[in-house]
Amino acid sequence: MAVMGIVATACGRSDDAASDDATGDRAATTTPTTLPAGPAAGEFGDLGQVCGPAPAGTTLTASDTGVTATSIQIGTVADPGYVGRPGINQELFDTAQTFSKWCNAAGGIFGREIEVKERDAKFTEHQARMIEACDEGDFMLVGGLGVFDDLGQKERLACGLPNIGFGTNPPSLGADLRQGPSEGSLDTMGIGDLRWLDEKFPEATQKIGFLTGGVAVTQIAAAKVREATDSLGWEVVYDEEFNPAGETSWRGFVEGMKSAGVRGFIWTADPSALASVLNAMAEIEFHPDFIRAIGNNYDNLLLSGSRVRDEQHLHRVVQLPVPRSGAGEAERRNPAVPGPHGRVRPGRQDRRSRHHRLLRLAAVCQGRR
Repeated sequence: MAVMGIVATACGRSDDAASDDATGDRAATTTPTTLPAGPAAGEFGDLGQVCGPAPAGTTLTASDTGVTATSIQIGTVADPGYVGRPGINQELFDTAQTFSKWCNAAGGIFGREIEVKERDAKFTEHQARMIEACDEGDFMLVGGLGVFDDLGQKERLACGLPNIGFGTNPPSLGADLRQGPSEGSLDTMGIGDLRWLDEKFPEATQKIGFLTGGVAVTQIAAAKVREATDSLGWEVVYDEEFNPAGETSWRGFVEGMKSAGVRGFIWTADPSALASVLNAMAEIEFHPDFIRAIGNNYDNLLLSGSRVRDEQHLHRVVQLPVPRSGAGEAERRNPAVPGPHGRVRPGRQDRRSRHHRLLRLAAVCQGRR
């Protein structure tokens, strides 16, 4: 996964310049600005036309599993129904529904409307959702993520169901008929944000604290980050795991970090639990120089669950992707693998968004590749 830079920093607009330009003769002679025309229906960023009606003279037929003369059935996997973390990754369903409505309004994929089936794995039901997707005839799984996606891979492959979405566990990441929406592999990760933090907070990198959910998917992710920070010369002074089903109190963890002198905090888990950690930090007046959290924390659950509204605290949560004003190019390199790898330029989210592969369905809807 390409990890680059930060967002959520404060920005503002000065009213002074606007008031200067709106007074006297200057206001009377100002020429109105002509805004450029917006994209046409079905155009998406620099991908161009991705949705629209069928070409003139085309006769659509039921050409594949999940593909009828009028529709394409896709499945999207997420875990919002898990009782231990209600709503987790709900945005995956929201994104699928929003995109499909937008695309269908433009004419669908070559004239076929997208029908989204929400496959709620609820953490432990991933295998059941794969069997369901096969039995109900999904054309593809698109834009999803399951925390325990190692379950059900045998069933998915048995029915020839492609998956264009995130992978979390090695059996899923390395499985056939799968393409991730972002660059990366089992032995590489993006460390552009870590390099930026290394330059921005050099002293804090010598007092690093890790707090990780005690489940395979987050343990593997944290281990990769730890390998990267070790290669950068960072010093870890605190490293603990917590119960992924939830903790009754986070006070002991944050007091432990404070006692250890942690100045840079690396979080590998979900946004609702991070919100609770932020609340506990605020209670004891513990504010690290930065908090590095993976992209799934870019979620309303972080803000709705946290009582912290202090901009000075929250703006230091590192997220991905970066805006165009990010910190240069991010070099993708696994410290354990010598030699250069590819380079990822920030600011190209239209080609790396969770659903950019869905846009490519226009090229394959007549038959699976």
